[in-house]
Amino acid sequence: APSRFSPASINGSSPCSRSRSSWSLIVRAFVVGIIRSDNNVDRLILFDIDGTLLSAAGAAGPPFRAALESVYGTAGPMEGYSFAGRTDPQIARELLELAGVEAQLVEARIDRVWELYLEGLRRSLDGARIHVLPGVRPLLDALEAERRAILGLLTGNVREGARLKLDAAGLGFD
Repeated sequence: APSRFSPASINGSSPCSRSRSSWSLIVRAFVVGIIRSDNNVDRLILFDIDGTLLSAAGAAGPPFRAALESVYGTAGPMEGYSFAGRTDPQIARELLELAGVEAQLVEARIDRVWELYLEGLRRSLDGARIHVLPGVRPLLDALEAERRAILGLLTGNVREGARLKLDAAGLGFD
């Protein structure tokens, strides 16, 4: 798949709602004017991944839970917890804090969580029904053809998790 997004553009969070129409997709892409060194103004267009570009059909939840349970013995109160608008690290820390796991222990073991989560996510995405949301491909094609538009990601996914989801959807990652 052709690469569309720069890895430097990954990380952050988006508190966007999860509407699936292509019109809301355009609205939900963050557009910021930037000035290049040659004084031309370009558009930096940043997209969230889950619910904006694609649906991962719940493929991330089970490996996320399994990684937390494997490392800490609990995943915390995931039922009823809102993942929207939060980063993966923030979600892990909040769930574990709610479960009573001490912050020092969380920090000491968090890297292992990401290793296990990404291993599980790879397996989960292989069998998942990932689909690109309506209007996304034509919009990305049009923006890619616009020489003054720079595409990027503003997502709460950990970097490799973002790459895995985009690759599974055939959207590419550079």
